[in-house]
Amino acid sequence: MPPEVVRAVALAFDWVFLPFVCCLRHPLPLGEVVLLGGILLFAWLRSFGAPLQFLSEKRGTQFWAGFAATVCVEHAFLIVYLNEAHRGLRADVWTAWFVAVWGSVLARTAFVRHRSKRSAQAGQAGDATRSHAAGTYPKLTQPLRLVATDGERSELGPAVSVEVEPWPFLGGAALACCGAVAVYGAVHFGARFIDPELERVWPCWDPGAVDAGPRVVTPTLHVLAALVVGVVLLELALLRRAASAANALCSLLCLVTAVTGASNYWLGGAGPALVLIVVLSWIAGRELFAIRIADLASFYDRPPPYPPAAPLGEGPLPGDALLVDRLATSANALPGWPGNLGEKRPLILVCTSGGGIRAAAWTAGIMGRLSDGVRHFAELTPMVTGASGGMVGAAFWLAWQRERTNGRELGADRLLAAVTGEAITANSRTLVLNDIPAALRYVVNRRDRSTALESRWEANAQENMQCSLRVPLADFKASAARGELPSLVFSPVVVEDGRRLLFGNLRLPTVSQAEARWLSLAPGAAAGRSVASDSAYHASELFGASADDVTLLTAARLSASFPYVSPAAVLPTNPRRRVVDAGYYDDYGVDLATGWLREALEHHHEWLARHVSGILVIQIRDEPSALDPGAPDASGGSPLGRGLEGLTSPIQAVFAARDSSMRLRNDAALDAVMNAYERACGPNFVLTQVYELKRGLSLNWYLAGIEIERIGAQLRSQAITSKIDEVDAWVGAHLEAD
Repeated sequence: MPPEVVRAVALAFDWVFLPFVCCLRHPLPLGEVVLLGGILLFAWLRSFGAPLQFLSEKRGTQFWAGFAATVCVEHAFLIVYLNEAHRGLRADVWTAWFVAVWGSVLARTAFVRHRSKRSAQAGQAGDATRSHAAGTYPKLTQPLRLVATDGERSELGPAVSVEVEPWPFLGGAALACCGAVAVYGAVHFGARFIDPELERVWPCWDPGAVDAGPRVVTPTLHVLAALVVGVVLLELALLRRAASAANALCSLLCLVTAVTGASNYWLGGAGPALVLIVVLSWIAGRELFAIRIADLASFYDRPPPYPPAAPLGEGPLPGDALLVDRLATSANALPGWPGNLGEKRPLILVCTSGGGIRAAAWTAGIMGRLSDGVRHFAELTPMVTGASGGMVGAAFWLAWQRERTNGRELGADRLLAAVTGEAITANSRTLVLNDIPAALRYVVNRRDRSTALESRWEANAQENMQCSLRVPLADFKASAARGELPSLVFSPVVVEDGRRLLFGNLRLPTVSQAEARWLSLAPGAAAGRSVASDSAYHASELFGASADDVTLLTAARLSASFPYVSPAAVLPTNPRRRVVDAGYYDDYGVDLATGWLREALEHHHEWLARHVSGILVIQIRDEPSALDPGAPDASGGSPLGRGLEGLTSPIQAVFAARDSSMRLRNDAALDAVMNAYERACGPNFVLTQVYELKRGLSLNWYLAGIEIERIGAQLRSQAITSKIDEVDAWVGAHLEAD
């Protein structure tokens, strides 16, 4: 074989084949690079707002995100080299691979953005959309769905493609590269100055190596690998508003890679590291109530039984039960409504969906507009139900409306500013610096990321509305009894049995109960009727009057506890129970509302005829559904996706059924209630109206400025204004008729 061919083959082996095989041997570090590159180039995890965390509109945040991402990729390449150098992987070749891979990601990001912006300035319509399809980020909002009305579509215009200058991000990446070179040089020459022999031998036995013998890597690289992890953790700990969830993600990736890489190097595989994690997790699991609810702290020493020993439905209602409680559950004669709106009035029930900060902002914005545009909106609304972010927005609205009821002048812009305040940074920082270390120790975690999320929400309310969310639910009972404010019903789901745990001033024992008429097996006995199942318990059934001491802030957080953003809270019950996001049972809040209406009609038909002139169910949804007519159809998929359908179909079906079954079940329940009221009270007695956010925005606890502007634009749109005018006209017609 000619020498030139031999040299070419050897060169190809050193520069292409061997590095590629080394990557395949270490999928975890390779996965880090693929994940970060995909977020930057193709906007992976866009629905969770991940690209916005790296390419933020804030220059400082973007700079440090670029620094953290580059350090993370450097660390991944370094870990692979440490574990593969003994197999012949050359340092210069591997460095060239790093420059080629990460450099191309950074260069393409900068070049495509610049080209797209220049083309847009030249007036080439549609270039922004084409560049996004080719991999440009960010296109922050999805195209309008076909379910949008013509008015909404014409007013909001086409989906916008927003250019964020990437230079701060690239500057942070440059600092990380220069810093790595400087630190390596300092450590290298420092080690040689201390003892030249240190740079010659650093052996470690590799039982899996075919070519037996010690693996030799200079200690400089080991020190550098340790310093990298320390740098990203220190950066996350020191930065406050200049950090983002991107910094936390990079820190977490570095930690995981460092542990598995060290195990591979020193112990010959990742197995020992996994065993260590299992052992530490077992130690941490010895604490029965590691994640606690501060408002119920007194019950953790002597937890009450679960299920509750005496459910509310089996005994008399408490003496302070509100009028709306008696409407749904009592068989006694009922008085008229509180307030000064007469003995007969319309009712409004609000059902809001989950969806992180986008649902919170949309719910608060719509309810703020309803408060300003519909006469007596708060007084005519006895109940607000929902899930997750929607109930967080409702909690902010309730605190805002309470201040207005007390005479303060607060505009809806203050409410929207409070709800859209950033909260993800404190949450993600606490996850890495506190929750993960605490999870590996036998300790009660009293400063977990859920408390950090609560603190951030409280700070946002204080800064923008000068009011507090740390108000016990009991403090809202009097205003609800006077007919000034509605009662919010929070319904987090119990992990172990799937039931809901209701927090709020409304006592709804029979609303969640399903009864059945049983065919008796005894000869001659009549068929009996009894409770077949109970889909919810009220917190007061477990904790008595102390349930009313739970604050509005904590109740909202429990209803929005979506792991892994916020941990599952552990209830002080025996046996131990956990609660998570209300959206696991009903992401729209319609189930409780229709149950309330069904029970009211069944037990108090005559009272309703005398005191209620009509009922409107307002549904606030944070995004269109795939069930809506005209929704995009991606059933064809890609060739790779079709090839993997045998594996992905069951998972895809589970997630699709979760959302669609809720919508279909709720629509059926609402239809049944409407038909029942029409037969009993006349046509159009129960109506509904839907406010749907037409833009697909971030599903976390951070919104970019352009996303907030898009929410504000739709809130001010003529389509939303027309809907609010319709509600006001409906209310006015009923009040004037009475």
